Amino acid sequence: MRGVVTKEKKLDLNSDGQQDVLIFYSDPENKYLGILIREKDNFILLDPPEAEDYDVVGSPGHYELKIGHGTFPSIGDVHGSDQFYWYDFFKIVGHSLEITNSNHAKFYKEMLPRYRKRIKELEQEILDLKQEGKEGKIDESTVPTLSQYRRDHVKRYKEFISKALEIIGRSQ
Repeated sequence: MRGVVTKEKKLDLNSDGQQDVLIFYSDPENKYLGILIREKDNFILLDPPEAEDYDVVGSPGHYELKIGHGTFPSIGDVHGSDQFYWYDFFKIVGHSLEITNSNHAKFYKEMLPRYRKRIKELEQEILDLKQEGKEGKIDESTVPTLSQYRRDHVKRYKEFISKALEIIGRSQ
């Protein structure tokens, strides 16, 4: 592990009656999660996907990890992440993570209006940028680049919507 531990949680993540450990940690650029699954007197380290947000949801016997990914990575990409995340849900089965998005259709239904509203806002920002460039309020040469960043976020949100609709459709 690298970075500074920011939080530690002990829970029975895989419902085997033993306390497992979640270690939330970060460095100046990223957040991470280490999962230690207790196996008698030892621990087995699970490495979940890198993400911008980690949470544990559910109740004893039904815990899941909720892992949030931004529109773009926050590091190593010129865009950075936008306002809303795509979330994947996982349960721990034995010594591995099993995706459980299909159990969360209601959650994705609730995210759809947020994604759609943000797309409209980004599209308006593009129009505003063009207008501000014409009026000389901002350097007109930056308008194409700034507009493209917003179009790229719109494209990602449309991908989020498509994935959500697929999950919702399968659950019905």
